[in-house]
Amino acid sequence: MRLGSRSIFLAAPLLALLLLSSCSFDRMATSMVADALSSPGGSSVFTGEEDPQLVEDALPFALKLYETLLQSQPEHRGLLESAAEGFVSYANAFIHTPASQLGYDQLERQKEMYARARSMYLRGRDYALRSLETESAGITAAILSGEGAEMLREMKEEQVNALYWAAAGWMGAVSTAGFDAGALMELPQAVTLAARALELDEDFQQGAPHGLFIEIYAAVPDRTMLHGSSTLGIYGRGILDEHYRSVGMSEADLEELTRYHFERAVELSDGQSASPYVALASGVSVKNQDAEEYRLLLQQALAIDPDKTPENRLLNIITQRKARWMLETIEDRFLILE
Repeated sequence: MRLGSRSIFLAAPLLALLLLSSCSFDRMATSMVADALSSPGGSSVFTGEEDPQLVEDALPFALKLYETLLQSQPEHRGLLESAAEGFVSYANAFIHTPASQLGYDQLERQKEMYARARSMYLRGRDYALRSLETESAGITAAILSGEGAEMLREMKEEQVNALYWAAAGWMGAVSTAGFDAGALMELPQAVTLAARALELDEDFQQGAPHGLFIEIYAAVPDRTMLHGSSTLGIYGRGILDEHYRSVGMSEADLEELTRYHFERAVELSDGQSASPYVALASGVSVKNQDAEEYRLLLQQALAIDPDKTPENRLLNIITQRKARWMLETIEDRFLILE
């Protein structure tokens, strides 16, 4: 799943810290800081960073700062979505991914890290749902109960950010839950949110919604798992079915759909995102036991120059680090290697 590209200013956290220590802390000042922290403009201080360790160390402070400000500005959409993006991205890059790379001799540690990642994913999801609540009161309860299709139909393009991070956080939480049947039963709700984001703006963050579906389809055994029996699940299926009809993929199987989303993600990112290549390699190539394709995809991911897209530099560096590890441990995924 992709890290976000929302800008985070260095000056704003310092100003906020001063305000928080002052007895004259007032709503206007809080609102100004909240606006600065969640602004899409300015330099991408975190996402443009070339040192992942620096971001890993600094991001928790920013996340707690968001939560502190949200106590005074509980309906500030920008802050809610920044918190959602931050928690989901932190869980994915710095907890879930490292946990997945632990060996069999560290299963207990891996279990602990997955549990922590799941908690962070859900916290991010809930902040995204709170953002949707500011425009659509009752949507969270409706989605959690498997309803809410009508409310989702009314959502606009400006709500794609919240839809995407709610879906990404929810899917991340499901992926860390192992064989938890309860968690798996929530997958249709998460997929429905992703489908609505895809329907509203497939180009969001250079094709990020397509990136979600690469991972979804690579992970499930058949399409029926995603349909669900609720109105919400059926609504999500309808969105996807209509989308696939429009691109001539209505009869496609899971692998064909995965490759379709891969091609769109690569196209919409101008081939400058390592994430689609790594997702397809870890999903489809391994499932097919196609070591040659696996190597090729990972080499393509590693050939990308992170400096060509400074706003996504951190994501590409972290993803390329994973690609190298996947190549180094290739024998763990394939029964036969040339």
